[in-house]
Amino acid sequence: MIECREEFRYNVDAVDCLIRSHLVSLPQYDMHLAQSMESGLNYMAVSFAMQLVQLYLVDERMNSTVTESDLYHTIEVLARIATLSRQPPEG
Repeated sequence: MIECREEFRYNVDAVDCLIRSHLVSLPQYDMHLAQSMESGLNYMAVSFAMQLVQLYLVDERMNSTVTESDLYHTIEVLARIATLSRQPPEG
C-alpha cells in the first residue's frame, strides 16, 4: 500500500476500505504518513492526511474504529505544518 503509485496510495476510498477491514497496521501507517508529509512539502500527502483526519475524527467520530491515538503522529505533523507555514494548505 505504501509502495504503490501515488494515485492509488492517496485514494481515500481505497485506504478507508482497507482500514475498516483491519488489513492495515495503523501504527505503522501513521508513521509512514507522517514521514511522507515532509513538513508540508508533499502536498498530496498533506491533503490526504487532512481527508483521513476529517473522515475518522470529525465526520464519523462516534462510529469510527480509528481514534486520535491511532493517527497521533499524523495529527502532530499536521499541527506543526499549520503553525509553521505562512500559507496553510486549503481545508
